[in-house]
Amino acid sequence: MQGWKFLPLPTRYINRGVYMRNICIIIILLCIISLHGVTWEIRQDGTGDFTTISAGITVAQDGDTLLVYPGIYYENINYQGKNITITSLYDGDQYDDSYIANTVIDGEREGSVVTFNSGETRDAVLNGLTIRNGFGDPSAWHSTGGGIRIQLSSPTISNCVIENNTAYNVGGIYHSGNALLKGNTIRNNFAYVYGGIFSGGTATNLEFCMEELNNIYMNHGSLGADLHLSGVLQQDVVVIDTFTVTNYSKFHITYDTTTMDYFML
Repeated sequence: MQGWKFLPLPTRYINRGVYMRNICIIIILLCIISLHGVTWEIRQDGTGDFTTISAGITVAQDGDTLLVYPGIYYENINYQGKNITITSLYDGDQYDDSYIANTVIDGEREGSVVTFNSGETRDAVLNGLTIRNGFGDPSAWHSTGGGIRIQLSSPTISNCVIENNTAYNVGGIYHSGNALLKGNTIRNNFAYVYGGIFSGGTATNLEFCMEELNNIYMNHGSLGADLHLSGVLQQDVVVIDTFTVTNYSKFHITYDTTTMDYFML
């Protein structure tokens, strides 16, 4: 009895098999990239992927990171509903604050410096930058959020300095949503009413991290100059590291929520 004979496959079938294998490899690589996200470098000298943060946001997808190198970026940015991370080279484990001081977004008084207004979640992160020289929307009498405007969104703001921003109503941070603040410094912001932070709305909960404390001081306004909280808060105690005064009054802090017991400074 003769043994089996194996005939070679026609070349067209071999080529088709190689093609399908390559397609499978590409799909797997794309899945890995989508799980881990892409890191885009923002460098003003042109050696990175983009020279402006706004250009990076336009291209970025959920899960991506924009790594911003030191420099002063004269722009006003909007996260455009994308859950991405925008960060300086600041490494919280090494505490090199120079990266925060030297990586600046300057709004040139042309509107809020940073805006979240498209339902961003806690996965939308702003980390380790100085946010300055913003001005709330000058076309509206209730202009708010010279530094950061959070409208019905819930980002994470960490290790940032928000300073020297102005608006009619809220100079530093305007908030409605469910944002998290950790390790930030909010100082020297100006408004006719609330200078530092305003958080309000029936569905609003601004969370202050209890491990990485925030500093809020020397903001200027007519009422709740440093901090105003309203709505429903999940925290019954808010702990602040550095504040303008030890014994605060309604000039510095105002709140109209029944879910919070007291502040600790």
